[in-house]
Amino acid sequence: MDVFVYYPNTLNRLPLPTSQYFYFTHDGGQTWVSKPSPVKIGTVYFSNAQTGWLLGKNDPDPATLTQLYQTKDGGESWSLLATDCPLPLGSELQYVDEQNGFAYYPVGGIDFYKDFDRRVGQTTALYWTRDGGKSWITIEPRILP
Repeated sequence: MDVFVYYPNTLNRLPLPTSQYFYFTHDGGQTWVSKPSPVKIGTVYFSNAQTGWLLGKNDPDPATLTQLYQTKDGGESWSLLATDCPLPLGSELQYVDEQNGFAYYPVGGIDFYKDFDRRVGQTTALYWTRDGGKSWITIEPRILP
């Protein structure tokens, strides 16, 4: 079984490749608590030990869109923010605060996700949210003369 381990003091994004549980420790690894993940595949991003976002999906069909979840209790519970999120799997998320954030999808993306999201590797994109991730605005790059 694949597992995802989240350390509450880690601020990095962590891949969740086909894991279905989060494992937490609050005593340096002496004991562990498991919590089910709301998605089967995705990536977790935390801005601090309590606030984080999970971009992922349950349906392996590459045509289905991703879902975006948020936690405010360190991953103990997750709230669904967007059911048809425009962000491809593997997008990089960065939040300025709980409402304002950016997402970047690099050209090529993460090859692992290509089988799960048809948008992976198609184009690069920059997105912006001002409602915590419920909706996203695509920022079109402009080339100046």
